[in-house]
Amino acid sequence: MKPVPQLESAAAVFAEIDANQTRLSDILQGVAADAHMTQVLARAKASRDRLARIIARGELVVCGGALPADQIARELGVAKVTIIAFDSFIAGQSRCDLLLVNHHTFFQNQASVDALARAARDPDFVSAIQFRDHHHMYRRNLDLAAMVDFVFPGHQYKHEYLRAANMNILAVIPMCCGQWSDGLMAKLFAETAGAARSDALYGGYGFYPRYRARTAFIDAIGQAMPDGKVIQWRPNMAGSYLSLSHEDRFRDWLGHKVSAVVNTDFCIPNRVFDALAAGQIPLVPHGLSHLEAVIPAEHQAQLPVMRYDDFDIDSLRRAHAAALAAYDRDGAEGAARRHAYALRFHTYTDRARRMLRELRRVAEQSA
Repeated sequence: MKPVPQLESAAAVFAEIDANQTRLSDILQGVAADAHMTQVLARAKASRDRLARIIARGELVVCGGALPADQIARELGVAKVTIIAFDSFIAGQSRCDLLLVNHHTFFQNQASVDALARAARDPDFVSAIQFRDHHHMYRRNLDLAAMVDFVFPGHQYKHEYLRAANMNILAVIPMCCGQWSDGLMAKLFAETAGAARSDALYGGYGFYPRYRARTAFIDAIGQAMPDGKVIQWRPNMAGSYLSLSHEDRFRDWLGHKVSAVVNTDFCIPNRVFDALAAGQIPLVPHGLSHLEAVIPAEHQAQLPVMRYDDFDIDSLRRAHAAALAAYDRDGAEGAARRHAYALRFHTYTDRARRMLRELRRVAEQSA
């Protein structure tokens, strides 16, 4: 990793931010890129018009959406929906009118990018993509946003820059329980409902050395709390969470009472919802951005979701002790309450409904 140039004073930091934000504003307002932004605006209108026309037909072929066909039809307000498999779309074996997926596949698989580019030439095709990693990898996100019709940011911050590629930036659709289906989580939770859980603080993390404070803090947790399971999976590490089967990963979560969420880039990560789905009490830093917009403060108190000071071991220790006491007080009933909350409000099915409703709103306003 290349060394990052250091800014030596508050004045230098503020000047750098001011210059970059002003430059971005000038680009988005057309001051510095008038011809480009005129094209972006025109493409956004064409996408909205095309969506309205497709929905008005009353019958759609959909790829993705995480819901049964009848529920997708109900959310879009159409008479009939036919669903095709994503693999079939990628292989070019089937076409669709609406593609509704998250953006990870387009960063991991060139065949997905090629399929999207091919489908975008179809005058009766609309793509609506949830961007969950828009808070970093900016160029890759811009390139993808320039290809799709509608963008759903995954976080409440750091998404305005995407307007340089696409003016159809719709509602924020937060992260959720992303690793397992609703049915699998319910099944495995029920199977382990009476099992004992470990008091050890839980939390496995990928190794992202660019985020220096995060990297150092996770290592510090491991040193300060050696009986815990907070660890970073460095390359080629043997016996890591990543080596477990799909089901065994959730069973691993189900074996613990409390997990730690570490500030990576102020984002609200999947692990908050994974912890709740497993019946755990998540410990979250104060620095997470707009958590109350995703889990209201009163729900955090009831579940509970508990706070600690960012990158502070002593604060984390106190929060862990308080969370263990709360878990033991409420026992299986509290775990079931958190599990039910996550499955009701924070799964892919909930996020898909939100996206479909937003697309229907845009279509109705564009008709």
